[in-house]
Amino acid sequence: MIESLLADVERAATSGGAQSRRAILRRVTHLFTAQASVLGEAQVQAFDDVILVLARPAESASRAALSNILADIPNAPAKVVRDLAYDAAASVACPVLARSARIVEDDLVTIAGMRGQEHLGALARRSVLNERVTDVLVQRGGPAVRRTVVANNRAKLSETTFGTLADLAAADADLLEMLEERADKPNHLRHLRRATADPGGGRPKSPGMPVPASAQGYTVADIEQQEKVVVALLARGNIQQAALITARIADIPTEMALGAFRSSDHAPLLLLFRTVGFGWTSLRLFIEAKPEVDMTPEEWRGVFETYHALTAREARRTVRLVARRFRV
Repeated sequence: MIESLLADVERAATSGGAQSRRAILRRVTHLFTAQASVLGEAQVQAFDDVILVLARPAESASRAALSNILADIPNAPAKVVRDLAYDAAASVACPVLARSARIVEDDLVTIAGMRGQEHLGALARRSVLNERVTDVLVQRGGPAVRRTVVANNRAKLSETTFGTLADLAAADADLLEMLEERADKPNHLRHLRRATADPGGGRPKSPGMPVPASAQGYTVADIEQQEKVVVALLARGNIQQAALITARIADIPTEMALGAFRSSDHAPLLLLFRTVGFGWTSLRLFIEAKPEVDMTPEEWRGVFETYHALTAREARRTVRLVARRFRV
């Protein structure tokens, strides 16, 4: 049977039209699904090679149908599933991204880093999600993707990602409620709702609430946009401009912000980022970009806990005291 199919595939690939290839693809796929439960890995690989030749040039509708068929088959052809998962069309990629167990973690991380929100949303629904994948989903995903990740109890979240979500939850009541339900959140986030309700505890819970006093004139969206600009500038090594923007938001001398960015002591930067409402992820990205930074997991945990234990009110008070010395 498989030899006959291989001959048909070869003819379809060399001289057959699109309609002929679609018919052969349906025939091979039907044969595979009918026998999948009793096939050994070598036999699956034979189907893999055949289906891949037919599926790659197929139009999106046929590929989407194939993706839906293969997504729930435990021993689906791995190369075909991988090819479908990398497709830029969400209709093709999302079924296997959400449901197929045949995609390796390295590919999941890569796809999460390169595709759009529909692809990320499908990844967020997977029954098994490790920290490498959820880190990227939370960093790149929009509010809907983040909520899906947090609501997925089988998704593992790193301590860093919990910190990022805690920052975001201050302006997203739905995310806050979902995060509260996570039994695996770190101990210092056990009273997350109380902390985010504290007017000095960080970013406001919704865009309609006032922003911190040090950032009057800036909305939540303004601060989030400025944070992205600052991170991009720091990634290019432009500390001067990043410091200028941060100083303007915090209403402090630029020289003081420059000192915080350049200091080997992380404390001034923690105070400054908490004052302006920048998040843990941005802080960590900058610390990691500093030359000769080689921190152990325990040291990172200490910085993480210090940052989240620090309220915006305490940070502003300290920053203002130091700023007075610069202005004298």
